[in-house]
Amino acid sequence: MTDTTMATVYSRNPVSVFVEDHPVSVFFAAALTISWGLWTLAFVGLGGRETFTQGMMIPGAFGPALAAALVTYLRGDSLTAWAAQIVDWRVSPRWYLLALGLPILAVSGASTLYLSGGGIVSTTRITRMLPAVPVLLLVNAVLGGGNEEPGWRGFALPHLTTQYSPFASSLIIGVVWAVWHFPLFFLGAPRLLSGSLPLYTILVTAFSVLLTWAYESTGGSVMLAMLFHAAINTSMSFVPIPRDAIDAYGLLVDLAIVTAVLFLTLVVLAYDAHCDGGVFDLEFRIPTAVTAVIALAGFPLSVAAFTVMPDQMATHWTVTSSLTLVPDETLPARLALAAIPAVTFAIFIGGKSLLQRFRGRVRLIFNVVLIGLLGLLVATHLFVLLGNGF
Repeated sequence: MTDTTMATVYSRNPVSVFVEDHPVSVFFAAALTISWGLWTLAFVGLGGRETFTQGMMIPGAFGPALAAALVTYLRGDSLTAWAAQIVDWRVSPRWYLLALGLPILAVSGASTLYLSGGGIVSTTRITRMLPAVPVLLLVNAVLGGGNEEPGWRGFALPHLTTQYSPFASSLIIGVVWAVWHFPLFFLGAPRLLSGSLPLYTILVTAFSVLLTWAYESTGGSVMLAMLFHAAINTSMSFVPIPRDAIDAYGLLVDLAIVTAVLFLTLVVLAYDAHCDGGVFDLEFRIPTAVTAVIALAGFPLSVAAFTVMPDQMATHWTVTSSLTLVPDETLPARLALAAIPAVTFAIFIGGKSLLQRFRGRVRLIFNVVLIGLLGLLVATHLFVLLGNGF
């Protein structure tokens, strides 16, 4: 080793050396410290739990971005290059449509599941808030969630993917991201209606996978991730469930939201697995044996779900916008619903031989539809049982 090299090694700041060697760990620690510290100051200084509002969360919400800037600076990396991701808007228009559309699908799926469990939905909540969508999206992108993305996706994800797969990196970020929110549950601003930490961790981790997919597919556009995050938070304001029902059945609503997001993530993973050069590089197929088990289990589950429904089920399905959905409670209708698993299984077995002759998009569409059918089947039956006290 030359004298010049030795001088360079010994002249390096120990802090910089540590940050250079452990950028993600330092980032996570800094993000939690900054955010938790600011939230605690707001909580203590402004009156405690009774007066802690959503607005008091805003300064702490910049913790991940501030931590990313700090670690980037300490490593001697370019802050300009890091910040450039935030204003990179030049991505395909379809990604903007997906960023805005997927959260809507999640809310629609959650509402359907909640309705299948005997819940009541109200479209007036949607119509009342619809004109405010552009403003809500902008506020949430800048102050209400999107402002976290320069840290989670703009810094942590690129560094993690140098050591782990994109899928594993998504899971790591998802868990830390959930933990980052945990103090809010105890400060009086829980992120879920039921206040369930395990459910919230599952939800955020699933969102982390979706955001990784969007970020990596667009070549690292933090702006797209910010918009996606903002759309997710905005869509939660449009869950068409009356306030009194939310207060009474918060856990059921949360289960519906988490289940819908998990199924949406499953479909995205299935789609990505069939794309050339997919982000996650996963082998995502449903084995015949798994489908057979689901199909066989679906029979008793279907029969149980649609025979325990009480006589007042019709009132449970009344939509408050004056549209009334009254299910057919006759035996043929129940048997038809119970036969869905068998039909799905038959489609799978019959279609599998046909698919040997096809490649690419046809195979992709078939597998994605199959996953969606099986997921919707199991989820709907489970929610019918949950909604009726089973």
